[in-house]
Amino acid sequence: LKNDFLAAEKRCLMLKKKMPENSEVNLLFADFLLLRNQPGKAEEFYRKALLLSSDSPVLFLKFSICLKAMGKNVEADKFFQIADKKSVNKTPLILLKMADYFLLSDNYEKAEQSILQAVKQEPEDLSLQKRLAEFYFSTDRLEKAEKFLTRLVDSVPQSVYLKKMLADTYISLNKLELAEKMITTLGNFLNDENPEYELLKGKYWFHKSNFVYAATHLESAVALIPGSSSAHYFLGIAYLAAGRNQLAENSLKKAVFTNPQNVKAALLIADIQYKKNRYDLSLAYLNQILESEPENYRGHMLKGINLIALKKYDSAAIEFGTALKISSVSCDPLYFLALTAELSGKDDIAMEYYNKILSIHPDLADASYRYVMLLFRTKEFKKADEFVLHNIEKNPENPYSYYTAGMLFLRDKKLDQAKEYFTKAILNFNKPEPAYLKLASIQEQQGDINKAVATLEMCVKKNPYYTYGWLDLAQLYLKNGMAVKALDIMKKAEKIIPDSPRILANLAWLYIENNSDLDLAFEFARRAYKKMPQDSSIADTLGWAYYKKGLYAQAVWILSEAEQKAPANGMILYHLGMALYSQGKMVQAKDKMQKALKYNLPESCIREINQRVMDSKPRHDSCEFLKSDLFEIDKTSPFSVNGQGEDHCDDSLQIRIPKSRILELQEEQEYSDEGILQPQWQNNE
Repeated sequence: LKNDFLAAEKRCLMLKKKMPENSEVNLLFADFLLLRNQPGKAEEFYRKALLLSSDSPVLFLKFSICLKAMGKNVEADKFFQIADKKSVNKTPLILLKMADYFLLSDNYEKAEQSILQAVKQEPEDLSLQKRLAEFYFSTDRLEKAEKFLTRLVDSVPQSVYLKKMLADTYISLNKLELAEKMITTLGNFLNDENPEYELLKGKYWFHKSNFVYAATHLESAVALIPGSSSAHYFLGIAYLAAGRNQLAENSLKKAVFTNPQNVKAALLIADIQYKKNRYDLSLAYLNQILESEPENYRGHMLKGINLIALKKYDSAAIEFGTALKISSVSCDPLYFLALTAELSGKDDIAMEYYNKILSIHPDLADASYRYVMLLFRTKEFKKADEFVLHNIEKNPENPYSYYTAGMLFLRDKKLDQAKEYFTKAILNFNKPEPAYLKLASIQEQQGDINKAVATLEMCVKKNPYYTYGWLDLAQLYLKNGMAVKALDIMKKAEKIIPDSPRILANLAWLYIENNSDLDLAFEFARRAYKKMPQDSSIADTLGWAYYKKGLYAQAVWILSEAEQKAPANGMILYHLGMALYSQGKMVQAKDKMQKALKYNLPESCIREINQRVMDSKPRHDSCEFLKSDLFEIDKTSPFSVNGQGEDHCDDSLQIRIPKSRILELQEEQEYSDEGILQPQWQNNE
């Protein structure tokens, strides 16, 4: 049963055939099925074993554990009580089974007491002491695990297993020097062909933030034990940390395949699918998780967020309500309940939730911000003013309070007051980053371009990894006729944030429109698309790069894909029409171009469309914008808020700058890639 399920199954079937009415055989077969994660089938054989023999408390305990695993809590408790009454003298075996039951019931205190009692009965039994150490480690009681294992390793220095567990505990506690010493000691007993040793080294390097080394050792562990779900899981995490997202997804899928009960891996895959806008696939994983673990808090939260993305707000609210029942101490479910109510147009209900959140945690920035914007939208202007000013008075060290005040006055078109509060947020706290963008926007509106440039330059200097600071700075240079300067800014941004798909896509676009290096433009566009294939504007950029290189078939393919994602984007329709025209597909080209004219296009594009539609012969000279008006009248629609649907027009020129910003009130909530379950409430980094 420990190492060869196939052989175990053959022997179980043979025994069952020879002795179908034997209680122990039925019990053995039930144990086998439970190990195979088939509790439904196991239940049938446990019941049969009980009918044949009802004297064994171990049998009752095993059956109660099976029922507990299936969520049949009432019946499970009933059989556990019977087992407890039958166990007059509790042997270590019975105590360990009771501990298993308590673990499934999340009663860690009683589980610990049962194992300690077993150890007390037989203090020389090393297996019982190992079990206690495993309990401490698996339930994250790491300080207890360290203390107990240190003493145990000293008393049994020849045990490699205990040394491995202690090294693992040191890693989990981030005591990496002690972990390194223990791993070095283990090296005297083991070699690199030992999978658990490779797994340990992989975890060690991961905690040292050397993800390349970590992946190397974890790859070795997976090669040595391809059936290890744990090894695949840790390799997936290492790949994720190294930015190798597709490899990470593959490893996590293998972790789930080798062990369908690996909930951590399944949750990560669901998270990845959500971020790729594959909501139905994400929900499929989450439904499977919640079927086996109906009280999984993160599962319900993530399911709710997927449902928000699908605009199924009532269903989402049910999931967040369930999550709130599971963890009433967290404000996250309340926040998302408020958000779903707001998105459903139930402003009064949203207001109640925001009030409840702020009564518990008055300094939560996102909740304060959305509450104020909701007051503004429902024309509660006086109440909104009083709230933000009271918030600043009460929390003068909270930069988000100043940002919220700035946004309120900006919405009320009181630019000088808005500018004052954005300036305070920046000068006193250097955050939040969107405050720089709002301040620069006001300065630009008031005609002070030099100050706007200085503000954005300060933003990228103090916050070099803030993508939108670079994008807005490049946009500002473009709008003021400094295309070369804009290109230089994006080159610098790419050096600092080489993995940002938005930086890569914008850089590709600038190269294309400056006609400076089409090969480099294509490479940047390709890299951006690989990282964010679901974004319609990034797909459009790659398609336009194909077009500019004269690869019209590829351009049509990728631009058609972009059109499916954003059918109401005039620029994508225009580009697709140009590509079809260059293929000689005149009827299709004319259809796309005429549709494109319904949207807000640059004058240069409109002239080009009129010329092509009137021309009966296809031309293969590609679309060259007039240099005189390239950066003066060319107002393209920017990147979409969430990579799908209609883009929102901005005052940006040919560079594609998102209009949406963090914390800005939108009809649709945008979630960052960094942690979808935690709103950005924190006032510190």
